[in-house]
Amino acid sequence: MTELDDLIKFENENTRLDFKATQYLKPVHEHLLKDLLAMANADVEGDRYIIVGVDYKSDGSRNFLSINGADFVDSATYHQLVRENIEPQIHFDYVRYDFDGHLLGVFRIYDCNDKPYMMRKDFGKLKQGNSFIRKGSHQPPLTRKDLDHITDQQKHEFTAAIRIGFDITGIPKELRVPVTGKATLPSDEAAEKIRRILTEREKEPPPGDLSFARYLSKQE
Repeated sequence: MTELDDLIKFENENTRLDFKATQYLKPVHEHLLKDLLAMANADVEGDRYIIVGVDYKSDGSRNFLSINGADFVDSATYHQLVRENIEPQIHFDYVRYDFDGHLLGVFRIYDCNDKPYMMRKDFGKLKQGNSFIRKGSHQPPLTRKDLDHITDQQKHEFTAAIRIGFDITGIPKELRVPVTGKATLPSDEAAEKIRRILTEREKEPPPGDLSFARYLSKQE
């Protein structure tokens, strides 16, 4: 995958990309939970990645460390860990990836459309309800401002698929969809104002009647 190769070789750590030198073994499962929470809650579009087997330096340089194939952690182990400790469900894969002869592990976190993600229960130093968000290469706790932003996004986004079907015995000539309310657009208000003015202009005011002229002056 050219895109993934470019991320591994050239990209610096950022909001949707993190590097880890070694796999998340049992003593550091707490770190995995925190890292996945932060990535899933990140305010970015598309997939996010954690690349394992890369020793990333602060100056942007990196050393590639091969994972021993026999020691490669089965993704089922991580899925069970996350399923038992995080809610709602985080969608992710953990797969082997060969890069220039080095065996790396790649976490791909995707479809993060059910934010905020948080701890379901206590685990190590992580407490029930804890939540984090990735910002650049940092992952601070989720704040009230972050939650308000997530809520605001959810009010304006609709990502579910809509399927419309018709009875094969007869296709209707029209389709009516009920709505929850009617919104008046500024363009509609302007059009209505013009219609009112034109209607008044069609009327013939009595001689010496200045009410029509006064009406028009109020509309300007």
